[in-house]
Amino acid sequence: MKELDDIIMRLEDTSLGTQLAAISSYYDSIEHAFDDFTQKAHISCPHDCGECCKGFTPPVTSSEALIIAAYTYFVQGRDVRPLMSFTKGSIQCPFCDLSREGGKCSIYKARPLLCRLFGASATRTKRGLEFRRCSKLNDLSLMPELLTEEDMPENPPIMDLFGLHLESLEGNSADTLPMQEGVENALNKLLMIISLLPLPPDVPNAS
Repeated sequence: MKELDDIIMRLEDTSLGTQLAAISSYYDSIEHAFDDFTQKAHISCPHDCGECCKGFTPPVTSSEALIIAAYTYFVQGRDVRPLMSFTKGSIQCPFCDLSREGGKCSIYKARPLLCRLFGASATRTKRGLEFRRCSKLNDLSLMPELLTEEDMPENPPIMDLFGLHLESLEGNSADTLPMQEGVENALNKLLMIISLLPLPPDVPNAS
């Protein structure tokens, strides 16, 4: 994610910098797979929908929380810790902004892997690979009700494989936290590390 290149460079030689670079690179590398699958399988979500965000807050790994924290703070200029604290326990994703035009996700570029996979990948079943339409969508012109392995394009993205790859990223693990807790913790760690680093050459010393 190019927007994070500067902060990744600033965090060079730190464990958080390595972790952030790994997930940023991973997200960049997988976007084509989802785009290719949805285009070839004629899958698309309705414009301005956001239904999947209203009643679900995805759990996040430490790396997913870290990239959200970095993106909101350093790219969007937002300290989301008050929002994370206020929305703890809410069933609606705290980054779902129903007032937004053209997409309800306010962190779309940094959204968690599960959000990227939903509606854009196949799942393993006893019958083989399947893709099932979002339960909130009834328009067959936007999304087929069911795709079996025989109906799918070659080499579809498979949900569990991407999850395993995410878990294997440097600094990450299989453990997850509620999004609010994970992002708040990640931003606290990120700002603590930043405070200990020397100022970059173009930033005047406050003293």
